[in-house]
Amino acid sequence: MSGLLREPPEPSELKERLRALHKDLQGALGARGGESAVWVGMLLPSYLWRHWGEELKALGITWQDFLSLLRQHSRDIVSWALEGKLTWQELVRRIVHSIEGRRGADLLSYLAESEKKAE
Repeated sequence: MSGLLREPPEPSELKERLRALHKDLQGALGARGGESAVWVGMLLPSYLWRHWGEELKALGITWQDFLSLLRQHSRDIVSWALEGKLTWQELVRRIVHSIEGRRGADLLSYLAESEKKAE
């Protein structure tokens, strides 16, 4: 786990709400119901933003950036919330890894731009 972003407590009530939403949506949306359920109401993104928002904003990551990054983990969120195939710790680790990767990519872009300006 990153020193900057600490693992928030597993949101068991939120997980149960996502499962209930999935059950409600499954009939109407079929196979797509899982990914739709984890995004209804932005429940998990809002929960994580409450825990990490200040740190992420300090890194230049906006709410919209964060949502975009989390979208890449839709399947992981389904695996955690609906299927029980992924632990909370592993889900958080994967999300944090993506955030750190984005920061590293931003740093490399910045360094490349700095080199171009120096030439």
